[in-house]
Amino acid sequence: MNVTVISDTHTMDDMLAPLSGDVLIHAGDFYDTSECRDRKLKRLNAWFAKQDFKAKLFVPGDHDVPVFASWRSKKNYLSEATLLVDSVYEYEDVLFYGAPWVPNADGDPFSMEEERIDETWSKIPVDTDVLVTHVPPYGVLDDGPFDQGLGCRVLRRRVREVKPRYHLFGHVHWSGGYRSLGGTEFINASYVNQLRFNPPRVFEIKG
Repeated sequence: MNVTVISDTHTMDDMLAPLSGDVLIHAGDFYDTSECRDRKLKRLNAWFAKQDFKAKLFVPGDHDVPVFASWRSKKNYLSEATLLVDSVYEYEDVLFYGAPWVPNADGDPFSMEEERIDETWSKIPVDTDVLVTHVPPYGVLDDGPFDQGLGCRVLRRRVREVKPRYHLFGHVHWSGGYRSLGGTEFINASYVNQLRFNPPRVFEIKG
């Protein structure tokens, strides 16, 4: 099974050629916070519709205002992909789990106070194969412009407990790339970078 993951396209999705494969994952920040008018997610649906995959998953981020409004009102306008908010998706015996939360993001969509986020991360199933969050775990591909760690410490502890085969995320544009640590393959799939656009990340899940 090949998996393509991308994150933080920030309305620059039209610069990407159509993608194809088995599983497509967008790990959040499809929109900019200022883009609030796509109430029925027409742009997001149109982008997913162009992609040729057997399964398409979306885990939103703290800039995805239209998705947050849709999710909060319990109106699922995302018809071309599966929205994962603290939820599981299984494909060919591989368990995917998606959670969008960002600690202390100043009231942005899918922001959560740090004192509450432990309970949220505790929902990650122990048999998760592929964990998808918007925020990185602390200390893993999370360096900002001044080398400070911008990831979540509580998430890092939970990842150590669950030990997923893969942990996919974005949010920190400066640290796109791959890292293997403690039996987990970490991928920061941020597309937007201050100097360039990173390509979508593609990997193979075997057996």
